[in-house]
Amino acid sequence: VDARANRRLAAELRERVPPGGSVFVWGFEPVLYDWSDRRLASPYIYNVPQRVSWAAPRARARLLADLRAAPPDALVVVHGDPLPMVTGDEIDSANALGRFAELDAFVAEHYGRLKRIEDLDLYIRR
Repeated sequence: VDARANRRLAAELRERVPPGGSVFVWGFEPVLYDWSDRRLASPYIYNVPQRVSWAAPRARARLLADLRAAPPDALVVVHGDPLPMVTGDEIDSANALGRFAELDAFVAEHYGRLKRIEDLDLYIRR
């Protein structure tokens, strides 16, 4: 966790996402929701349910339904956040996105990467 990077990214979200707009974080940085003061696009505050075999099919379907029904104004992808004691592997969220083809395609179709702040990629809806 890099608090400085999180503060910078949260400030960027406040600048680029209007009040009442929504944000989705693909990774383990739930503090971004609080610090950005923007609405969550999904009840999922981190991506563990979409990454573990015992929950992934249902959690992925629900997440995609949430995001398709109300696409967030911004999306953040986290690098360098492996949670091996929880997910059972050393893969970070950025690499896990490539293993979730439907979400990866959704991001590619609807978002453009604006910038990277340390280990956080900021995508804005086109």
